[in-house]
Amino acid sequence: MLLLSLFSCQKTDQAFPDITMEGANHLGFYVNHDEWVPTTDPYFEEDELPIPLLEEGKIKISASRIDEKNSARDWFCLEFDNPEMKTGIFPINENGCSAIYQSHFYGNEASKESKLYHLNEGHHNFVNVSRLDTIENIISGTFSLSAISNLADTISISSGRFDLQF
Repeated sequence: MLLLSLFSCQKTDQAFPDITMEGANHLGFYVNHDEWVPTTDPYFEEDELPIPLLEEGKIKISASRIDEKNSARDWFCLEFDNPEMKTGIFPINENGCSAIYQSHFYGNEASKESKLYHLNEGHHNFVNVSRLDTIENIISGTFSLSAISNLADTISISSGRFDLQF
């Protein structure tokens, strides 16, 4: 499995990334039309850089952010099978992810129940790998999915893009 985690050392608000294929080390998508890019704080600095792990033709990309407006830490996990490690369109699965998307609340919101979103199987959940370069160690692509939470609300993750070095 190829595992890529995106975290930054300092809490930062990154610009929403363009679709690129040059190993720019960015990821972004819309959650119900709101921009989502990874951010974090120094507490998690040990997870600062993308971490590759290749195992049996699976690719996993994860990232997190601090959502100060909602006093939440959000995690995103995208996994798909790619046995031949090639470009193309692949269905998303969550075999190695505890949930596709998670929101855990803190501070004044700490008493709220965490939201754990799982794939909406009635939706076309896919990733389109446009570049997978094992010489330059770059993976780039786009994705779209729908997920339902343990609290029965649905989110749409759209216009997703990643351009990562592994």
